[in-house]
Amino acid sequence: MTNKIDPSTLSGTELLLRLKYAKDTLATSSPEALQEVVLDEALPVYEDAIKVSQSEAGSYAEMLLLQERARKLVEAVKQAQKNKGTQ
Repeated sequence: MTNKIDPSTLSGTELLLRLKYAKDTLATSSPEALQEVVLDEALPVYEDAIKVSQSEAGSYAEMLLLQERARKLVEAVKQAQKNKGTQ
């Protein structure tokens, strides 16, 4: 009797080859096992996306602070010019 292999442990290419040429070597796996494999592969991508969005949010917040500082500097210069004209 041939040992059955869990399809969730195979690479995509090997799984396709076994499905086409050696279907009897594949064990029937539960949908939960396949779901776990997909989630395990998706988790690092999700974590990377979170890091990127946190970095972008930090950059956006920094940009807003710089814009506010520039606006205050412009106001200060305008006020200084206005005060200089009244002296």
